[in-house]
Amino acid sequence: GYQWSNGVIVEDQQNIGAGNYSVFVTDSNGCLDSIVDIILTEPGLLSAQYEVTSETSCYGDADGSIELEISGGCPNYTIAWTGIQYDGVVYTSSQEDINNLYAGVYSVEITDENDCVIQIDSIAILQYEEIIVTLNTDNSFTDLLCYGDSIGIIDVDVTGGAPPYSYQWSNGATSQNLSNLVAGEYTLEVTDSDDCSESVDVTIFEPSILNVTLQQASSFTELLCFGDSTGII
Repeated sequence: GYQWSNGVIVEDQQNIGAGNYSVFVTDSNGCLDSIVDIILTEPGLLSAQYEVTSETSCYGDADGSIELEISGGCPNYTIAWTGIQYDGVVYTSSQEDINNLYAGVYSVEITDENDCVIQIDSIAILQYEEIIVTLNTDNSFTDLLCYGDSIGIIDVDVTGGAPPYSYQWSNGATSQNLSNLVAGEYTLEVTDSDDCSESVDVTIFEPSILNVTLQQASSFTELLCFGDSTGII
């Protein structure tokens, strides 16, 4: 008969965990033999830690990064990253550490040489707040009333990013708003305190030049007789 140290009384064992096992075998004559210290080992627990080592520097930038530290299991490891970027594009990578990332949510699946698998979900790369430049239509005159006027006004509102802001207009001005403008195209670049920037184009229109001409062929500029009222202009 068979007597195992874990209480089993059959010859062979299956589906048992790691540990130290012994077996004692007795034949029909009562003779006894044994095998002791049968050691079944197992690898360490497969685990991983992550660190978001950089968020995006400015809105829409692709400079985020995530680093992994994997331990346990049986190397070599197979890495499978997936993610949904802020613009809806699907991201994939087989690198352990990933860089040049857009803002989004990422997951990683790690498989060791024995096909043991762990997964980490919902790793977020945060989006830098967008700088938004809007035209204040209540205070702006984007269309001139007369040809050649220089009374155009551009008034903008800026939100988001990291105030305070600096302003650079295509005509060299560095103020937030412009006045006394002639017709034309104007570009504003707004830069925040983190050196992130946003641009906006504004066009000031003017009507066509007003031309008045004298049609000589159909005009009578001299009357025929004194006191006539037959002149035409």
